[in-house]
Amino acid sequence: MGNNSSYVSVANAYSKNIYVQVLGIPADLPDGADAGAHKNGFTKIAPGTFLTFRPKTESGKVYISVITEDNKWVCKNLEGDKEEGLIISPEGEAFTAQPGNVWVDTAGKRHQSSTVW
Repeated sequence: MGNNSSYVSVANAYSKNIYVQVLGIPADLPDGADAGAHKNGFTKIAPGTFLTFRPKTESGKVYISVITEDNKWVCKNLEGDKEEGLIISPEGEAFTAQPGNVWVDTAGKRHQSSTVW
């Protein structure tokens, strides 16, 4: 049996609320452009903030799904490793965060404004 302790931070640099689901197994998410009907079970993250999720995972993998306030999918069941972070950029794109820094992606780009939210 694998180690089931994990944490995943999701940072919202987008200009509107995002809705996030982080699971230890892929979610059964329907196809279709309008994601608004599927926000049940998702957690809202306000712009300029982040949350840390602690999903149980036996495989060491997590699956992240993100919907914008405008009811568009950013990602569905994006596979990542436990203890990774994800940033939703101002453009509504998903980037993996550097370990230990929720706002800087693995290419070194900072996605949070330097001003106070």
